[in-house]
Amino acid sequence: MKLDDSAQDKVFSTKDGMAQTVVTVDAVKFLEAFKKLKEQINEANQNLLKTILIQVEGNSGEEWNTTIKLPAEVLLNASRLVPDAVISIISGGMVYKLPIQVMDVELLAEALDVQAKELQIRLIMEKLPAAQQKWISSIIAKHGGGTPLTDAVQFRLKAEANGKSIDIHDFNGKYVERIILLPSSVFFQQASAFRVDPETGELFFVPSIIGTNAEGATEAVIKRDGNSIYTVAAFSKSFKDVNSHWARDEIEKLASKLIVTGIDEGRFAPDAKVTRAQFTAMLVRAMGLSQESETAAGFGDIKQGVWYEAAVSAAVRAGLVKGESASVFNPDSLITREQMVLMVNRAMAYVGHPANISANGEDLLSHFNDGAEVSLWARDAFAAAMDKKLLQVMENQTLKPKQQSTRAEAVVTLVHFLQQVEFINAE
Repeated sequence: MKLDDSAQDKVFSTKDGMAQTVVTVDAVKFLEAFKKLKEQINEANQNLLKTILIQVEGNSGEEWNTTIKLPAEVLLNASRLVPDAVISIISGGMVYKLPIQVMDVELLAEALDVQAKELQIRLIMEKLPAAQQKWISSIIAKHGGGTPLTDAVQFRLKAEANGKSIDIHDFNGKYVERIILLPSSVFFQQASAFRVDPETGELFFVPSIIGTNAEGATEAVIKRDGNSIYTVAAFSKSFKDVNSHWARDEIEKLASKLIVTGIDEGRFAPDAKVTRAQFTAMLVRAMGLSQESETAAGFGDIKQGVWYEAAVSAAVRAGLVKGESASVFNPDSLITREQMVLMVNRAMAYVGHPANISANGEDLLSHFNDGAEVSLWARDAFAAAMDKKLLQVMENQTLKPKQQSTRAEAVVTLVHFLQQVEFINAE
């Protein structure tokens, strides 16, 4: 359902060469739109797209900024009317799909010490100025000669009241979609979305699908549980020691998405074993989880500042991995296939794609010669992994659950996981 233009008070201006549009949404008409949506859902027996569309025309050019002001109390009431509704905001070739369930209005009001009726949610969508575009292009070039495929954009979300505000950086594990239009010449399989850390200048892979929309335009559908600066770029990574390796395509794919790296400039060491810390870092990067603010998760064997500290902490916070005890993580121990499978199974649940199996798990494992060797704590996860084809079968129809995983096996498992949850394009 499209929100009527009469419900939007629009103010256009220009500041320092940037075109700015501020849209204030009328509270009464906004709530009425949700009530009508609820009525339509009831009439259609739930089979209806539960979306309120806000379209802002006129933003184009080199630099622009769109701000949407939403009355928070309406969002609170709407969450009771249509809890799974989405507000889809379109402006300047970008789309932000905001599920109202990710907005904890009461908690935000409490943080600002106000009532919900005083609170306003401000969404900012911005095509960054030329100076920042140049800086981001240089960052892409420094990460191994990448090529920018579109201008960088920024999404921000704030809660405001009485001159106070707080930034809303994450959505508690809920992956929110943002869409960026791309040039038609973009080759889908080479392009990836990336998040830019404005403080460090680092690039991080962001789950995304590159494709063609219903109108025939090329677009990147970005999925992440937070806001930031995003861009789309292409990298071409290769290693001399994988040229004839069975996992070459998968290794080069994830390396080009900056999810995995080589052991040095020209080597990947595909048959080397993987430690718990290494696979944890790979999985965290593959999921696009934030790591910048993470510190040690209370493990005495993880030194402050060690390269995997933030990744382990992010993984523990997301419930992907546990320590061997409250104070021991054992980061350098080699990960087994069943340990790796369990972590991926938890990751699927975290991103909203629980690996429910279509058959009896025990029956499925019994088809393998060593199915009985899978540990009790890993049997459900292992059965689901085999059902979803996340893990490769070994020789002689075996699973080898307690065998230590190689770097190549880890990469292939991650590719299958990412494709299964639609975080990267399928082949």
